Amino acid sequence: AENLYWLHAATGALMVAPARTAPTERLSATEICRVGGFARGLVIQDDVALVGHSHIRPGTTFAYLPVATAATHAGITAIDLKTGNTLGEAVYHTDCHEIYDLQWLPDQPNTGLVGVMDDLHTLNVHHENRFYWSQKASPKN
Repeated sequence: AENLYWLHAATGALMVAPARTAPTERLSATEICRVGGFARGLVIQDDVALVGHSHIRPGTTFAYLPVATAATHAGITAIDLKTGNTLGEAVYHTDCHEIYDLQWLPDQPNTGLVGVMDDLHTLNVHHENRFYWSQKASPKN
């Protein structure tokens, strides 16, 4: 049987409970690690968990949560599920403030995260399961 993994958003904790052997058995939860933000997205591939976490803006309802002082930026953290160690992290300091969900994209080596606040997203070209970036045309004099 497989373990049950979940995020405790208010503390930024990645939690695990071993599978129960009987329906009446109580779950025994253990904290694997904490990420530096309001944990909101989780995807697991093999022994790696990708955890999305969001920035908490001052003065909001969530600003009083225990994780608020650590939630200074949004990001995605890769965690080794066997050790709880951080394998790597993508940090967004400016345009991206909240991450709600993550998905694993197998066999997609050229993925990216782009917002729609400007026209950068229009430069992405998709052809036969491949993605490319076109160049923005230079203005003519």
